Amino acid sequence: MIIEKEFYPNRGVQHIITKEDEDGIFHAFIKELEPVEHICLDNFYANINSLDVKKVSSSIEMPDPTMAASYELFDNQLLYIDGMYLYTIDHELLHLASRVETDKYIHCGFCQLDKETETSFGIGLDEGYTVILDERYFKDRIPGKAEYIKKTYPITRLLSANLEDLLGQEIMEKYYFDADLGSLIDEMTKYCPIQRCIQFIADLDIIHSVNRKIALTNYEYANVKHAIEDAISFLTEMALYNVYYNYEMGYISLKSLADIAMSIRDYSKMCLSVIGLSNGAKKFTTTPMSDDKFFKLCKYSSMSAKKNARL
Repeated sequence: MIIEKEFYPNRGVQHIITKEDEDGIFHAFIKELEPVEHICLDNFYANINSLDVKKVSSSIEMPDPTMAASYELFDNQLLYIDGMYLYTIDHELLHLASRVETDKYIHCGFCQLDKETETSFGIGLDEGYTVILDERYFKDRIPGKAEYIKKTYPITRLLSANLEDLLGQEIMEKYYFDADLGSLIDEMTKYCPIQRCIQFIADLDIIHSVNRKIALTNYEYANVKHAIEDAISFLTEMALYNVYYNYEMGYISLKSLADIAMSIRDYSKMCLSVIGLSNGAKKFTTTPMSDDKFFKLCKYSSMSAKKNARL
């Protein structure tokens, strides 16, 4: 799949909601986001007035009975259950607000979907970061929503948050609402080779693919375990490059480099739990990065940073 980059077909769209807003959900949504200068809502307004809205009375009428709200990317359709939607509606509207359709693809935040094959790339990162935005801007919409959000896509949410810590909130939010995965990858390549950046996004897709499963087969468990460990390794590599580059440029002292590197070492040893199916449901924990691998990453990152600082 080719990643489309830097396209903004909805720029300049009129910021008016003509769609009936019976429950006030659209106006409540934009009220929180319009004051944020780096967030562009052109895609929201381009999608909202052609949106097919269906309010249903029970979960039986939903595509997934566990959902209180659902947004269909291909059809630009929003479904929600009357009286039950407030926990999840903003998550779905974030997808709507970051949707762009081109000839070959539908882009949604950090996800790109091939219209012909219906295959996707970036859905794990997109869903994880959507949860972050839902919490950041809409956690107080209803009592108990903040606690509900914490249980949603916990691993991809954590790893997406770690990526934002490195790249910055403004950059991540801008590219999300622009549906510009390509430019996000360009930003990531300032720290690591593009092959590693692509693999990190693919790792989050693997993690997301088993999110709704109660238990994993041993094969699925092994794939998810490796994906989590590789994602942590990638973020460790990004963080190490960043600190070594700042040192080479004279922005931080040698002591600061050592202190930050040790905190990154602690991060590299993070363990996360997943569920495997082996003689019944069983919890497995990822393996922490070895000291040998960490110090190899330190050496590689130091050499790369020194080379780039001299350019």
